[in-house]
Amino acid sequence: MMTKELAVSIQRKTVESRLVRLEDFQCFDCEFQIADVLNMRPALAPYLISTDTALTQIVPAIDRDTLKEMDKMGSSALGDVSFAIDGVTANSRSYLLFTKMMGCITQFVGMTQLGSNVHVTSAEVVETARRITEEIRRVGVNVPGAVPRQVASVAVDKAGFSMAAQLKEELAKSEVSKKCLVVRDPSHCEDLLSKDLASHDFVLWSQ
Repeated sequence: MMTKELAVSIQRKTVESRLVRLEDFQCFDCEFQIADVLNMRPALAPYLISTDTALTQIVPAIDRDTLKEMDKMGSSALGDVSFAIDGVTANSRSYLLFTKMMGCITQFVGMTQLGSNVHVTSAEVVETARRITEEIRRVGVNVPGAVPRQVASVAVDKAGFSMAAQLKEELAKSEVSKKCLVVRDPSHCEDLLSKDLASHDFVLWSQ
């Protein structure tokens, strides 16, 4: 017997497959697609989802479930946690991008908008410390039996490294970071090199 819960579960698999293939969700409002679905599963008729339902209800649910799975995977990794922070200023607004690393697992945590505050300010330091603390505590609450973690290091870009001392002090105020190293993010070296070369008319290569 078809129920609403079962119908949503069946159609969620279609949403998941379209997400993986980076396809849009207009098919749920397409009359030809609807006819095809009903031809294969007539019992779905009272419970067909729309594009709006897929985007506003099912995709967020998939996102939450995926985050829970990532948290479980991360809780099984050994050692403390490291973060990488990148600051970006675009259209007169500054953003911070947060990535968390636990063992061999790397997870994008999120993005914070700093409003009109420019990159490399005290506001950025406070927001970075707050976001890291919230993330550590969030996992501790959402994953039963999770081992308490300390923040081992925070990798920042070239500009952000000038605020390293202030960031260490801010993190030290939190229970999640007794000793934390603020280091340069090595992944920025390659991209900074290409930016520097872009301002030159030629490159001298010697062997």
